[in-house]
Amino acid sequence: MGKWSVNGTLDAFGNSINDKIELIVTSATAARYGNIGLYQSIGSNIGIVATNDKLNIRTSYSHTGIYNGIGTEDRSFVWTPQLVMQGGYRIAQTRTSVQFFFNRFGKISRVFEGQNGENIVRNQDAYSMLDMTVNQKLWQDKLSITTGLRNLVGVTTLSSTQISSGAHGSGGSSVTISPGRTFFISLRYAFNK
Repeated sequence: MGKWSVNGTLDAFGNSINDKIELIVTSATAARYGNIGLYQSIGSNIGIVATNDKLNIRTSYSHTGIYNGIGTEDRSFVWTPQLVMQGGYRIAQTRTSVQFFFNRFGKISRVFEGQNGENIVRNQDAYSMLDMTVNQKLWQDKLSITTGLRNLVGVTTLSSTQISSGAHGSGGSSVTISPGRTFFISLRYAFNK
């Protein structure tokens, strides 16, 4: 293998948005846009990219605190970690590349519609996604065939737990986030290459 190139990044951010419009979850398979008032987030991200002539590896980790504008007497942030990893291998002789994508989402604070139409905050469960793609180039790289599998882990539905206090107490709910494992194929032809 050839010489490695390694790069890194470190970022920090903060947001404060009044009268934010956000998707409010109304059922396991539906959501609507609504106003949540004050939205605040703070966080940081660290990333590393390492490449050589055959391999590429990308990793990033972020930690984000979110306040969704509900429960102003408390105004506490829900902290969410996220790990993203991507790895690829290129076979120069056959012009084939294989890529893996892994995404680990920690619990996240989301706004749901309560039984009486009020906004409530729930912690959505942590979950992972894993995808794989294979790309093959043919005919002097004019034709590109890409095939792959999405959501190899098979995550379809996540549970959530109410975290905002109130007269209705705590409860649980579920949200559909994916149809499950899917297969895809893509053909691209470049006429002017």
